[in-house]
Amino acid sequence: MGSVKFLRKRYESALASDDLYTAEQTCLTIVHRLRTRKDVDKSEAEKAGRDMILEGSMALIERGAIHSGTSLGLELVKTFMEDMVMYRDSKENLFALINAYENRELEADEQSELVRLLRACVDYSKKEGLGERMYGDELLNLMTAEALWKQSSFSSALDFFVRSPAPQRCGLMVHEWSNTAAKDPKTPLVVVRAVLAYLTTGNLADAIVVVNINKLKRKSAQSDADLLASQIAFSDMLLKIIQRQGAHPLMARLREHYNLMLIKEDQSVQKKLDLVAEMYFGVKSGVNTMQDMMSEVMKGFFGGSSSSFR
Repeated sequence: MGSVKFLRKRYESALASDDLYTAEQTCLTIVHRLRTRKDVDKSEAEKAGRDMILEGSMALIERGAIHSGTSLGLELVKTFMEDMVMYRDSKENLFALINAYENRELEADEQSELVRLLRACVDYSKKEGLGERMYGDELLNLMTAEALWKQSSFSSALDFFVRSPAPQRCGLMVHEWSNTAAKDPKTPLVVVRAVLAYLTTGNLADAIVVVNINKLKRKSAQSDADLLASQIAFSDMLLKIIQRQGAHPLMARLREHYNLMLIKEDQSVQKKLDLVAEMYFGVKSGVNTMQDMMSEVMKGFFGGSSSSFR
């Protein structure tokens, strides 16, 4: 154990002199020595090693060595999984590590390091089957979404927002994304994509929140962006139709009416709309519903008119 004490002094000296590379390498050496001890119980040795990784990672991050600190942080997550530690038993340590980043102003590349760690933590939290849909810890998903939003990685952020309990934040992110997308005709139909992301996970309520936020934001901004207005109108009508039992013919007609907008997208949007039709109405892609569609329209769902959607 004397060698560990010597290494510990070297580690602390390296930190004191800001020799952070030496501190990182010495930390790893200490971890190896602790985890391979034969004079203590295996679980005790493993825990001592994990505690040292956490200490080293936080010390490096607090001193601005974000890349090295993240490297140790990822090693910690990996070690938790290898040691078969339940996520709930490691959660406090992981959040302490993540919070160390929050105390610093991160450069763009450093923000990417935080995202790497958050993604790894989310994947680890899935191993325990947390959440109804096995998406992992909701708060970790939210933190990852927020970190990606800071990078303007809107599409990736959306993937994590739909697994979090914050549709309001997602709605604001989608609003910012749509403003960015308006300057580039090649960008996706962001409002539609966001709504479909929620619907295909069975989350109608949060999809409604996202659309309502974007309706309010567009109204307050008095925007004249025709594409954005069409996206919101399509999404709003789609959500209303989904809440009406047996209204798949109306959904089919809605898609037909907005076909020129939808075909500008890649096939993923069409495939998700097919999935929504199957999930909410039990209708698989390719089913001919024209006769039922015309019958439903004549019922006067839109005030007795069979005119185009507005």
